[in-house]
Amino acid sequence: MKIGELPPRVKSAIERLREEQGIYIEAKYRKKSFYYLFSATSRFEKETKKRRKITRYIGRMDNDGRFIAARHHATDFMQYLVNFMPRPALREFERLRERYPDAYVAKVEKNRFYVYSRQGNAPQDRPVGIIQENGSINVPAGYEGEAMLSNAMHVTGEEQMVLRGLSMNARMPFSRLGRLAGITEHLAYSRAKSLEKRFGMEYILELDVLKLGYAPFFVLIKFTGNVPSSTVISEALQNEPKIQFAATVKGDYDLIIYLVEDSSENVGDTVWRIRSSSQLRSYDAVWYISPFDQTYGLIPLRQEFFEKLLKLKEKKRGVEASKQERPGLLLSREIAVLAALNSNSKEEFSSIDKKTGYGRGASQYTYYRLQERGIIQRCTITMKHLPIRYISIILIDFTNVAEYASTRRGLLTELIQNRGVINKYCLIGDFGTPNGGLLVMPILGETDLDDTMDHISTNLKGIKASTLVVTDTIIGSLCYRIFDDMYSKQYARLEEAKLVEPKAKVGYD
Repeated sequence: MKIGELPPRVKSAIERLREEQGIYIEAKYRKKSFYYLFSATSRFEKETKKRRKITRYIGRMDNDGRFIAARHHATDFMQYLVNFMPRPALREFERLRERYPDAYVAKVEKNRFYVYSRQGNAPQDRPVGIIQENGSINVPAGYEGEAMLSNAMHVTGEEQMVLRGLSMNARMPFSRLGRLAGITEHLAYSRAKSLEKRFGMEYILELDVLKLGYAPFFVLIKFTGNVPSSTVISEALQNEPKIQFAATVKGDYDLIIYLVEDSSENVGDTVWRIRSSSQLRSYDAVWYISPFDQTYGLIPLRQEFFEKLLKLKEKKRGVEASKQERPGLLLSREIAVLAALNSNSKEEFSSIDKKTGYGRGASQYTYYRLQERGIIQRCTITMKHLPIRYISIILIDFTNVAEYASTRRGLLTELIQNRGVINKYCLIGDFGTPNGGLLVMPILGETDLDDTMDHISTNLKGIKASTLVVTDTIIGSLCYRIFDDMYSKQYARLEEAKLVEPKAKVGYD
């Protein structure tokens, strides 16, 4: 294939690989949603007195420019592995090397980079971390780098207030952020930039998808026979813009999907389309679909949601208003502003005006109108570089409503906690079928999950709790931040029941 025929992201990723490796790389063909890459060189043959082209398969690349190295190529390709890291992962690897100058990437499996450190004359090198492609670090129990990585979660009181302020309003002026943290405007700016680099902060939007005309659903899948690989699942799901998050899990289920749909009638069609895809149709499985009432946290919306789905909600000029009274209809300008701010919610309005071409002041006016309508709830942050061991999903089934209601206060109090840099839970919500709840908890300490499950079993009655452990993120990401829990629905319920003393809330506008 000619380089000009490739999508822009694939083209730029291949050109970067060529420049970094000093070798010629070409995409020979495309199969399904992957481009298959080969290194190419030539050798002069004395017999024919001609140069012969020699190619070797080195891996494949998806439409987003993510490179997956070939397994058989791992040994002699090891010296290049670092250069194939996505930028967020590379930044975290460089941070590790500040502590371990001799750190190296020993292997790559399922887009995870296993980092080891040499130990002089010791018989075996020591592992210091597993870096995922988004820059987050998993630290399995027993890793030598565990203590060092746990220290990464320590922040000062000032830094915590800066993180909370940005979590609640990422567009907050630094003068206001400084007053909130009790420091000067200059220091607030400096702290924010330092934390941005340290934790890999990204600026995103928190939206009310219901006001966009969509409702969230979770799909839980249990394969009853062979279980497809992460690659097969990724090929089946990645071109579906309604899916915002998908991960393989270990526990009662094998795969969990979070998607948005414009009606409960259509969600069945979407799920059927996914499970009848060429990649998944031959696997025996049971699929459970449940509406999801999101009460805390969020799952960030992918850019594909704005680029493909919201276009279907665009108001058509010249069409009678009465024919356009469907929920979530948006002007093309509103869609463009939402897409720009979801990519970077701190972007200057003047820059968005230039990108969209709607005229000076248009994006700022549109932003405030979307806020007034409740579509934009807040500009917020998510942190990508955190020493998270793994992600646990706690499923709660209500078995006795009377017993649960009498002990509910213990759950509400348990839910609104933070651990310095992030809240204890990054997503909470209620399932419709089966009737129960879901808690998504990033695990930082070795006993975090056991302690939490002990607390739930001891203090809550009328429920049955089980856990899933995320083994691989297939699509999307979760949001890690410090949300002010006094603004949460859980705290509001505690106030209504007069189970907590009323307190004045901090203003973040």
